[in-house]
Amino acid sequence: MNIGLLALIFLATGCQEEKEEKVKATFEMQMENSKGEPVSMEEFRGKVIFFNVWATWCPPCIEEMPTIQNLYEEVGEDPQIAFLMLSMDQDFEKAIAYREKYGYDFEIYRLTGAMPAMYSTKLIPTTFVIDPEGFVVLQHDGVGQFDTEEFQSFIEGLKL
Repeated sequence: MNIGLLALIFLATGCQEEKEEKVKATFEMQMENSKGEPVSMEEFRGKVIFFNVWATWCPPCIEEMPTIQNLYEEVGEDPQIAFLMLSMDQDFEKAIAYREKYGYDFEIYRLTGAMPAMYSTKLIPTTFVIDPEGFVVLQHDGVGQFDTEEFQSFIEGLKL
C-alpha cells in the first residue's frame, strides 16, 4: 500500500490533517529526559519521529497513551524510528511517576528551552510525525488511535 493511499485512509478516519505543502521541521529544541540528561531534538534528525505533546493533567492525553505504548512495542526498537514524548507538566516528576505507574516503556522529555513556534499548539495532545528528510508529514490534534495496523504501516513506510 503506498503512502498516498494510507494518507487518504487516515483522512477518512479523522486521523490526519492534510498538508497542502511539505513543511520543513525545525530541530532547534532543547530538552531533558527522565534521567536528567540533556537532549537536543537534533539527535533525532534522519529518523522517522513520532513526536507527541502531552501532560498528565490532560484526560485526552491519558486516553491515547495505551495506543502509543502499543505502537512503541511494535516499532520502538527500530533504530530508524524515534519517539519524542514531550511532557507539558510543570512538575516533570509527576510525568515520570505517571510513566512508571502505568509501565510505559518509551522515554519522556521536558523542555529546557523555548518551544519552537511550529510545534506550539493550543490543544493537547498534539502529535507530529516527521520523516527522515525532515518534513512534517502529519499533525494530529486531539486523541489519536496510534496502534492500528494502518498507522504502523504509515510509520514504517516513511523509513529510508
